[in-house]
Amino acid sequence: MLLAFGLTPAFSHPPREGKHKTYYSSGKLKSQVTYVAGQKHGIEQFFDKNGNVLHEYYYQNGERQGEVELEPRRNFGGMRFIKSPLFWFILLASAVMIWFLTSKILLKNRPF
Repeated sequence: MLLAFGLTPAFSHPPREGKHKTYYSSGKLKSQVTYVAGQKHGIEQFFDKNGNVLHEYYYQNGERQGEVELEPRRNFGGMRFIKSPLFWFILLASAVMIWFLTSKILLKNRPF
């Protein structure tokens, strides 16, 4: 009814402009997108509660053009292999073998 008289409801939002961010209740960033003339434009990002990017979408003039391919996460399990005794045994054995072979080659050409 309000629209019939050219009035807008009090709860309507003005067109957005610039960067718009939403946050989790913890205060961490949940999503961010840029608006130009009230339409999404550029990359929209969604984050998990740890701050890692979940999704990225590319918008041009309010239309979604596609999903941005994320770089694969390289998680080495907190580098747990360093705590393994086998890792240290192999590392030490390799170092001794390299020292032994190089010293034999280097000492072979010494004059004494």
